[in-house]
Amino acid sequence: RKAAETLLVAAHEALMDPQVRSVAEWARRLGRSPRQLERLALTYFGMGPKALLRRQRFLRSFAAIREHPPGLWGRLIDPGYVDQSQFVRDFRHFMGMPPRAYFARDFSFMRAAGKARAALLGDPLHGLHAAAPPPDATDT
Repeated sequence: RKAAETLLVAAHEALMDPQVRSVAEWARRLGRSPRQLERLALTYFGMGPKALLRRQRFLRSFAAIREHPPGLWGRLIDPGYVDQSQFVRDFRHFMGMPPRAYFARDFSFMRAAGKARAALLGDPLHGLHAAAPPPDATDT
């Protein structure tokens, strides 16, 4: 059980690392095959590793651009994106609308909620925080 917890924390840490840009790299970091990573990701994260990497890349980019005007986005999006149009496609996929339509909305309530979350948990967006260490076996 302890080995599984350690592996899960290592998988989460690698997922959070912007240098991990492919399933092969993520699997290599864990000392597992891509198929073993696929099973682990589906079991513990609920989606495959490719989808998880895509989601993390999007969340990192979204966190970087959300307080900046559109003209600066090209320099702020995750380097894992080939170009800004790839980011826009992911934005439409995850948010259901293009970035300009999303950011034209009133976000006063959401900005306050994001600031409160950041103050409490250290990150304004869910999915960008580090993994908590596994509980000590003696705590149970």
